[in-house]
Amino acid sequence: MFPLLAVLGLALGACSDEPTEAAMVKAMNDFMSRMSRQQAAAPATMMGQRRQPQPMPVIEDFRKISCKPAQPDAGYRCEFEATVNGSRGSKANGRFVKAADGTLTMVE
Repeated sequence: MFPLLAVLGLALGACSDEPTEAAMVKAMNDFMSRMSRQQAAAPATMMGQRRQPQPMPVIEDFRKISCKPAQPDAGYRCEFEATVNGSRGSKANGRFVKAADGTLTMVE
């Protein structure tokens, strides 16, 4: 009986939509890239000036701590720690949603 429960537990765990750490890193990179482009474009648009592009933030270390369904919102609310551009961050959280094409997106 115990081996059957173990196999069943593994099968159910494999069906989970909870984001993997690797998918979260990619989603966070994409999110930071979008935010960086938006921040660079806003002052140039408002002031009619061209600014030098800022270097893209780089995630040097990332550790997923936990994820829970983001109810009532879609996706998962995940807690993580990340080192970005040499600055080790404290625990942070974000909401991760699977897009229509199956990729993971960080939305906040």
